[in-house]
Amino acid sequence: MGGPGRLVIRPPQGRGAELRRIYSALLKQLQAIEGKLSRYLDNSVISLINQRAGSGTYTPIDDEVAGLLQLCHQLWLESDGAFDATAGILRKAWRFGEYPCAMPEKLPQLMPLVDWQGVDIGDAGVHLQRTGMELDLGGIGKEYAVDVGVRWLLSEGIEHFVLELAGDVRACGYRAEGQPWQVGIRDPQAADDSIASVVLLDAAMATSGTTQRRLHYAGRSYSHLLDARSGWPVEGVASVSVISEDCITAGAVATLACLRPAETADRWLASTDLPWLRVTSDGVRSGPLAESSTEVDRA
Repeated sequence: MGGPGRLVIRPPQGRGAELRRIYSALLKQLQAIEGKLSRYLDNSVISLINQRAGSGTYTPIDDEVAGLLQLCHQLWLESDGAFDATAGILRKAWRFGEYPCAMPEKLPQLMPLVDWQGVDIGDAGVHLQRTGMELDLGGIGKEYAVDVGVRWLLSEGIEHFVLELAGDVRACGYRAEGQPWQVGIRDPQAADDSIASVVLLDAAMATSGTTQRRLHYAGRSYSHLLDARSGWPVEGVASVSVISEDCITAGAVATLACLRPAETADRWLASTDLPWLRVTSDGVRSGPLAESSTEVDRA
């Protein structure tokens, strides 16, 4: 899922002994999602689609994958193409991680492979029109996994908990003695500090940012968040945090806000009617969550 996970449960009375079973079963749920959606696993549905790119062979998909691809289409439309689930191929030009490396000279050969309109979705399944194209659902996968995990926990009668995957979190119910769950928003300029504290009441919060994974090229620092239209990293925003009823909505809005021009991002975020916090690369904060402590109830 691209990072550490955390589950904190206030166990129902008399069911404390079941927590190990609940944790193990939840882990299997999340691993099943990863096994289906991860491009890093050779036998996942997404990897099969990528392996058959340009072959004319369609890969069957279930309703779950179809729904996620429909969301990708909506995000592509809403972002005017800045969000594109076929843009993962750009990692060959921008390598982040332990050994970062920038090779923008590869963009001319890679950009023709970034083409959401080249994704054929029909009754037979999914096919990528050109050899070398790839699908990558990393932009929505972990947020979706959080929501699936929450639904499963609720179906098991677990009502009071927090589930977090790689920084995206959803809280249900209350802590001990009826106290609400409180979640900090990480300072994009100082990873060990928080810039705001949010009380979540049956709500989710997701953060998209440009500071955690960076590389240096030609005397400048670039983020891992790429604009699919140009192939280059976005600049100007450090992070956007959004609260919604579900994590996938919060994550999608946060990501699209990071991809929007700085001069329109705040206005667009305000139009969503969701609580949000945007932090620019020079530390300027804006949005309803800019206060140090905010209580949010999306129920």
